[in-house]
Amino acid sequence: MKTIQILAFVGILVSFYALYVESKTGTKDAMGKPYEAMCDTKIFGYVVSCSKVFESKYGKMLSLFGIVPNILPAIFDVPNAAIGVVFYVCAIILPYLRCLNKQTQYTIMFAASTLSCCVCVYLACILAFVLQDFCIVCASTYVVNALVWVQSLRDYCNSGKAKTN
Repeated sequence: MKTIQILAFVGILVSFYALYVESKTGTKDAMGKPYEAMCDTKIFGYVVSCSKVFESKYGKMLSLFGIVPNILPAIFDVPNAAIGVVFYVCAIILPYLRCLNKQTQYTIMFAASTLSCCVCVYLACILAFVLQDFCIVCASTYVVNALVWVQSLRDYCNSGKAKTN
């Protein structure tokens, strides 16, 4: 699980950057110039914007899916990046939970990373087909989550072999 912990640390960094960009989007600096994120740029002649993605309704899945109803305060409707931070912190902490045996830890990590990858596929489709944008920060989290999934699959499969030997 050490590899997963390293990847989770990278995921936390990317997620915190996403939260920073989201908090700054729409603000102006001391000179009155609008905030421009480093991830809002031109790549091969195409304008890509992470700010546009973070500002969209898809940037907050909990309200999008009705998990957090409109009657609850906005504090419960957290950005996707905040959910990512929670996921990555849990991935870092999981191996230290001595109350769970290794097999259970591997099973939990595999299930959680599978869910995160399913969400990533959904969000990638929204990004490409609905928002028609490219977000380097989003793509980075998709890659991190895919790598976490691959490693969690390895750990899960290898833990079953270790048990039979």
